[in-house]
Amino acid sequence: VVVHKFMEMENLNVLFALGQMEDRVHLVARSRIDTVNVGEIAEKLGGGGHSHAASATIKNKTVSQVERSLQAILRAHIPPKRTARDMMASPAIYISPDDTLNSAANLMTRYNINVLLVIDENSTLRGYITRQVVEKAVYFKLEKLKVNEYMSIEVVTVSPDTPLAEIQDLIIRHKARIIAVVDAGSVPGVITRTDILQILVGEHPAEFLYDPVPDSPGIRTKHMASLLRERLPRRYVRVLKQFGQVGDMLGLNIYLVGGVVRDVLLNQKNLDVDIVVEEDGIRFAQEFARLHGARVRSHSKFGTAKVIFDDGLKIDVATARMEYYEFPGALPVVETSSLKRDLSRRDFTINTLAIKLNKKDYGTLIDHFGALADMKMKVLRVLHNLSFVEDPTRVFRAIRFEQRFGFKIGKLTLALMRNAVKINVLADVSGHRLFLELMLLLKEKNPTAAIRRMDEFKLLEFIHPAMALDEDLNHLLEEIRKVISWYDLLFLDEEIDDWKVYFHGLTSGLAPPELHEATDRMGLKDGANARLIAQRETLDTLLESLFRFNSGNYSLYTILRPYDTETLLYLMAKANSEKVRKLISTYLTKLKLTGVLLTGGDLIAMGFKPGPVFKQVFEAILEARMNSTVSTREEEIRLVGERFPAAAADRKA
Repeated sequence: VVVHKFMEMENLNVLFALGQMEDRVHLVARSRIDTVNVGEIAEKLGGGGHSHAASATIKNKTVSQVERSLQAILRAHIPPKRTARDMMASPAIYISPDDTLNSAANLMTRYNINVLLVIDENSTLRGYITRQVVEKAVYFKLEKLKVNEYMSIEVVTVSPDTPLAEIQDLIIRHKARIIAVVDAGSVPGVITRTDILQILVGEHPAEFLYDPVPDSPGIRTKHMASLLRERLPRRYVRVLKQFGQVGDMLGLNIYLVGGVVRDVLLNQKNLDVDIVVEEDGIRFAQEFARLHGARVRSHSKFGTAKVIFDDGLKIDVATARMEYYEFPGALPVVETSSLKRDLSRRDFTINTLAIKLNKKDYGTLIDHFGALADMKMKVLRVLHNLSFVEDPTRVFRAIRFEQRFGFKIGKLTLALMRNAVKINVLADVSGHRLFLELMLLLKEKNPTAAIRRMDEFKLLEFIHPAMALDEDLNHLLEEIRKVISWYDLLFLDEEIDDWKVYFHGLTSGLAPPELHEATDRMGLKDGANARLIAQRETLDTLLESLFRFNSGNYSLYTILRPYDTETLLYLMAKANSEKVRKLISTYLTKLKLTGVLLTGGDLIAMGFKPGPVFKQVFEAILEARMNSTVSTREEEIRLVGERFPAAAADRKA
């Protein structure tokens, strides 16, 4: 029963369970696939059964001894499933033999690789050339010579079905630098030393030999079907399975990728679903939408699409792609690629996880870059040493993830962050991209800790050189946290953008000209956030008015009504005055919620003609309500008749 339940929970195809009771070890085995006959394997241990269910009882041995025997039997009876097709990096990146060595150097730098295949215009494989050869040639000023002058012509080739053992022997014993996978005259992919090392180092050999997932080479796998059911809404799980079904129909591999996979594992709420499709994401999205009555918005330049359902659910679909950066801080140039290369362009290892959605392997977690180990150790790590140079905004993201998950930034990653700031790579980032990263950081649950971390890395000066985290700003940020907590406890219908309150606080030390410089650079003078800055410019005048205020509720209402709640909460935190805080509190908790009972229909019934007078009437009623001179519907009607006699006369006529 336990074995059966465990297989269901973890969505396993094959399971061997060992348990010791006194001087005996009991084996229970189950298999759902024809290639693993558990009856034959149990028979080797003195038991028996049929191909899908078997058992055995072994006397006078420990569990460890039986396990070792079982591993040996498995190695002998289950053929390895890994082949060149599973391990290769695809598509193969290559260069023409007539191209220059300088072109080869540029390609290697662009794609961060150390070996290039050489393929001519007739698609014939001619050889390969290494980074060491290219760099030495450039050093000797030979960069204009052709690749065929210095390429190695003895390139090792295998077919897509070549098993791992043979490839391992070629790489390790015969010291092949690169292996070209050749299929019907074309070269769909390559296998390098690094690919083999990732497999050998990344997994226990026994696990590696009989991993049942054929398209997850050199990676740790975990079955996630049960976690998806447990931690995502049913609607989402149903759609994910539908994605896999359409992928099977089109012959495409479909994966759930990125932050949502990470957060399912960490049990964090995240409903931003990203799908990666190998080959053609737009075609897949269009076919899915046709079959399931959804709409599609596509961007052919980037190979991406958004699937929009009638109930408002939106899911992003992308073609597996690789990126390179033409200069530090630039937006990436995008090219079609495979899942592994798509994941290799991500910012941190914890964001490189993928879950396959096709029916056969549904729920299989794919971990090419050691993300599971990093998550277990709570370490944040970049994928390569130039990560922050390619995209400097990752510095902000590192701080954001560090604070959100309680992780530590790895030592090397920490050094790379400091170096990126030191060489001033953030100076070339557009103000708008800088603002978007800052906004996301301020949306975190504890932005104060993130701001302190920004100050440690000297990042505040990239918002404006005059910005610094001093004792006054620390105090203000703490007051903002208290004020937001107070507002949340009111359970009012109006939701607020916490980040706006913190943005006011973070920039509070800037003089008006400095604030304009910072906000102009970040593009906040136009669009939806222009109001944020416009209100900020009048806060000194508002604060002075509140200090002197001694009128009634309606006067207070008219003073504060033009301001957003976020701006007023910032003012509450900033004002060192109990009077000002009470006035703003009265407005937010009482006056802002005050409404009138009469409607436009009531006024028409009373003889009013629709027009500007409606606003005057409602404003008069609102003033009376706030000043407590009316409280019932009848009193409102009487007030209207007294205050607007002309309309009353029209009604009588």
